[in-house]
This record gives sequence, C-alpha cells and structure tokens, in this order.
Amino acid sequence: MMGKFDCRTGKLEASGNSGSAAIAGSTNVPAKSEGTLIPNHVSDNDGSQSFARRRAADNGATIEMTYTLGDGVFPGGPISWKLRGAVAGGGSCGFTLDPSISSPAAIGGSGTVFINTDAGCAWNATSDATWLTLDEPASGSGPAALGFQVAPNTGEASRTGSITIGGVPVAITQDGTASTRPVIYAAGVVNGASFAAGITSGSWISILGSNLSPTARLWGEADFNGANLPTALDGVSVAINGRPAYIFYIGPNQLNVLVPDDETTGAVRLVVTTPNGSSDPYEVYKLPLDPALFLFAPENRRYAAAVHADGSLVAKDGLLPGAAASPAEPGETILLFGTGFGPTEPPVPTAQLVAQPAPLARPIVIRIGGKIAAQQFAGLSGSGLNQFNVVIPELEPGDHPVEIFVEGVPIQPGVHLTIGK
Repeated sequence: MMGKFDCRTGKLEASGNSGSAAIAGSTNVPAKSEGTLIPNHVSDNDGSQSFARRRAADNGATIEMTYTLGDGVFPGGPISWKLRGAVAGGGSCGFTLDPSISSPAAIGGSGTVFINTDAGCAWNATSDATWLTLDEPASGSGPAALGFQVAPNTGEASRTGSITIGGVPVAITQDGTASTRPVIYAAGVVNGASFAAGITSGSWISILGSNLSPTARLWGEADFNGANLPTALDGVSVAINGRPAYIFYIGPNQLNVLVPDDETTGAVRLVVTTPNGSSDPYEVYKLPLDPALFLFAPENRRYAAAVHADGSLVAKDGLLPGAAASPAEPGETILLFGTGFGPTEPPVPTAQLVAQPAPLARPIVIRIGGKIAAQQFAGLSGSGLNQFNVVIPELEPGDHPVEIFVEGVPIQPGVHLTIGK
C-alpha cells in the first residue's frame, strides 16, 4: 500500500489493497482511506522508534510504517496494513524564516536568515540566484542562523532572488543603482562620543550610511513642540525598538540622534525612515550603561574634550590651532563631557529639554594619571549630555590617562588630558 502522512494534520492518506479485514463487521478496508494516526496505534517498520520521533526524523523522507487500529476499535481484533510513502512537511518540523535584511542596497553586503523550527528537524538551504550566495554549511538541524552574501548590483533596476529552507522560500530584493532608499552601513550605529558599537537609553549615537537624509541641518527652534525634542527633521525619523528617537542632526551620510528611554537591553532593531522609504531593520546591542567621553578630533581622538572654568579649551599647545586653549593645572577645576552614564536622581525624561542639571543616580569614580580626582558635580547638564566638574590632582606636567567608572563600567580606553606646570 502506498500513501502519505501529513505531519501538519496528523492525517494518513493511503491507497492500495489492504486485504480482507472487515471494518464494522461488514465493509472491507477501501482502496483509498484517510485516518488519524494515534501514537499508541503506530509503529515503524522495525518497531524501534516512537511515532513522534519518526515524524520529526523523517520529515520529507520516504518511509514504511504499519498502520494499526488497536484492540476494541473494530470487532474481531486489531487490523494492520503496511504504508510506504512520504512524510509531508509541517507539524513539529514546520519552518519560519526571519531575514535580518530583505532589501539590501545596490552596493551589496551580507545578511542572516534566522531559521525557526524544532530541535531535530533537518533542513537544507538553496539559492536561486547567482548573486545571492549562502555561507557554509548550508544545511543543518534544528534552529539556526544562516548567513548569506549579496553581490553588488551594477544595474539601475532592482532584482529579486529567493533563499529556500525546509521548503519555505524567502525573497531577497536588492536595490538597483537608481534607488534612494536609506541604507545603514555595517557597524554603522555607534556611541556618539566613543564611536564604538553599542547604545544605551538617553545617550547620543551616530548612524552612518547612505541616503539617510535628502537634506543636511541641525535641529532648530521651530522643530520643538514646547520642551519636547523633535522626533523628525525634514521627514527623517529613527525608530529604536519601535520607539521614536530624537533627531539632532541629519545629513546624507550621518544622523546624530538621542536614544529614547526604554528599559529593554540586548539586541534591538533600528530603522531609519526618509521621504524615499525606510531602511532595512538594523540590529544593535542595547546596554544598561555605555559611558564615553567626548574627544577632540586631532591625533586620532586621543584627548578629552575639556574646558577650563572660564570656557577656554583644555589642550596642549598646537593641538587646536586658532583656538584659545591651554593645559590643565593641578588644583584647578575643569569640565569633562560625555554620554551614556545612565539615569539621574531625580529622573529626567529624555524626551524633553533639561530644565536644570541633575546628578547621576549611579556612583562615579574618576582617576586622572592614576590618582582619584575630586568631583564637584557629576550629572546631566543638557539633553543626553553628562558633565563632570573635576579637580585636577597633583601631577607632573605631560599627558595623563583619564579613567571614569560608573558602577564599575569604564569609559573607552586611551583617553588623555594634558597637564601643565
């Protein structure tokens, strides 16, 4: 007898001659019958595996099973016959696919298909396009993440290919060179002070990419609704974990935005939307704290962006040509600036302008040149802006490392401050 068992419905469809066994004492088993397989009533041809294990292990395969209607179901005892056929897909071996990128840019790149299925369910992946290649191995078992590569598209028109896994296709449509949809670069979401990967609530971040905005400008007075920060400039907006971010600067290749308040940590998705469309979701890791100091750009961002109490810059001679600057002196109070140091006490909502400075809720330790530096203030002084009023300890002239810890979490390494006589 040949037939097919469908895992999705638990139904057996069989055809063939079953012999002369009687059903209900009067009717022979029909040439084509459909029934529900019950675990207690089914064994495979060698009797070594249970119904559930056969269903998972043999999804899509051709097997031989014995269909048994047990004692008490029909007069005259159990009825059995052989079934040889394919186990249909679905059930415990159903597949759903979640691509990290479904509309790659014309420049190409890489993505991931997250394979959602049960443990023990075998799968094999294929691509129907030469420009859409799969990372190895392209087969496996159970839940997995399969990487894929997208070659550059030099044509103006978009193109579509498909990746098929476990019989389930997922379409990948690549933009052509004429596309103006926003694209976030790989490693293109960074802390706005350290330029390192990672974000946290209430901190400034930079988003790097192409077609991020049709215009370039900072926020202005007209963009505010009272004390509420703007969530869009010229039709450009950013959503982080489904919540609107606050937009400070927009440009074709960079956005500077403030991460909204949200207690979620771990992997979250970020989407840029412009008048020309939305970017693919970009996965970024959200941390409880992501402290960093703002730095002067020269000499590979080696020096903290610090100011004296009179507002002039703290820097060694020649670092910032044309600017009023001088080294810090032992015993004087200077101001350091950063972002990502966590909430304040009392809390200040990120969505609104800071009405007055507020101290940080978590303890801060500051060391300059390896010595503890006294703090006169450590808190929030502006939207996403942390300020530290620090007394310079007794140190020899020269460059000294600056270290700041919030609940043991350090700022970025390699930050220095120049101390004078």
